[in-house]
Amino acid sequence: IMVDLSVVIINWNQKELLGECLSSIMRETTEISYEIWVVDNGSRDGSVASIREKFPSVHLIENAENLGFGRANNLAFPKTRGDYVLLFNNDARLPLNSHAFDRIVEYLRAHPEIDIAGPKIMSPDGVVDTTCCPINLATQFLWEIAPPLKPFYRLWWNGRFGRATTPQKTEGLMGACIFIKKSVLEDVGYFDEQYFLYAEETDWCKRAHQKGYA
Repeated sequence: IMVDLSVVIINWNQKELLGECLSSIMRETTEISYEIWVVDNGSRDGSVASIREKFPSVHLIENAENLGFGRANNLAFPKTRGDYVLLFNNDARLPLNSHAFDRIVEYLRAHPEIDIAGPKIMSPDGVVDTTCCPINLATQFLWEIAPPLKPFYRLWWNGRFGRATTPQKTEGLMGACIFIKKSVLEDVGYFDEQYFLYAEETDWCKRAHQKGYA
């Protein structure tokens, strides 16, 4: 049975944050059909037991060790049944009364020309975070490994996109929250597992663009 949205979340020793994340999804998503897949990368903090106890409807893939971000996602992708697949960070949550996933899926349905999309993301203090980047693996790598550069990088990209009131095209999206048509994911292929953590989503976006998806 197909659903509108498959949410894929990778977890590693973040039981409390993951619980808040899952609770917010279930609270705010009321108008579309969806499923949630959590891939746990060998957590030792009771994450798996907590999911089974508090969120029995969540599909759980339990790894014995930390397989990394790309490889963990790749385990869930072939099992998803959604028209859209969503990569969602375990430390993210939906704002109260936002119905964000409902609204985004509705928008994507109304604009079938959109293959890949990401929302505006804000930190708890209300600052707009950087969610888009040029398709340049060197730039992405520096962004991920050099936290001191983030304020400058954020200023540059938010100057172009952060205050936008209408959807904007961008070259790449950060992996914290990406909506992808399932058909596009299958055509482009899954993540390159040579990337253990960071830059795998940029590599994937580059491959998607090379195939003509936007």
